[in-house]
Amino acid sequence: EFRFKSSGMDKPGEGFQLQYYDGSIWQQVADFFVGKDFQSHVFYNESVIIEKKDYAFPPNMKIRFVNNGGDSTDIVYFDEIRISGFLP
Repeated sequence: EFRFKSSGMDKPGEGFQLQYYDGSIWQQVADFFVGKDFQSHVFYNESVIIEKKDYAFPPNMKIRFVNNGGDSTDIVYFDEIRISGFLP
């Protein structure tokens, strides 16, 4: 779960990705595009589920956000990032 707000993003294709490191490679989990998934200057709450059936869960797993803005004025602010695990 996380909150985010972008600034400056206004062109199609701009946005960000949520990626997951499974111990050997980074995998794309979710895409967020301006105009489709969000508008600039508005706060959003998101929840993304990473299923054990789809991904390995090693001790060195990592999560990252990758900005796909068009220039250096395209910014995404993240807040209240929460990673939770559930046992089956």
